[in-house]
Amino acid sequence: MEMFRVRFINRITDETIRIGYTSILENNLSPTIYEGQQIFYRDHLQPDLLKTGVAALDALDTIFKAIPDKYVLRQVAFEASHNPGILQVPPKNLFNDYVIEHNLLSRVKYHRDAENKIIIDTNLITELRIG
Repeated sequence: MEMFRVRFINRITDETIRIGYTSILENNLSPTIYEGQQIFYRDHLQPDLLKTGVAALDALDTIFKAIPDKYVLRQVAFEASHNPGILQVPPKNLFNDYVIEHNLLSRVKYHRDAENKIIIDTNLITELRIG
């Protein structure tokens, strides 16, 4: 089992919303293991897809499918949106539900509490965007 992290970077223009993501192993070399992006055209978009953060969760699912099962997600960093009316970070409870519903528990860091309830330890952080 090797830990990795994902960082999302977004760019919003008058015509498009671009979500880019990079996955990096957390070892001495920190190699990039996956890069991707999605470009949404604002005039032809289901707005809830980006407002709820589901697009980011679907991107994580794509990453999981593309990389070996031995890689476990430790952290997801989201760049803060300049326009939260269009693009938002998925809340932790939505992330947790998505992981469980899509049978991705083996791909994230987790443990069970005293009552055997699943506690997902993968961190979701929002990075302040400067500039």
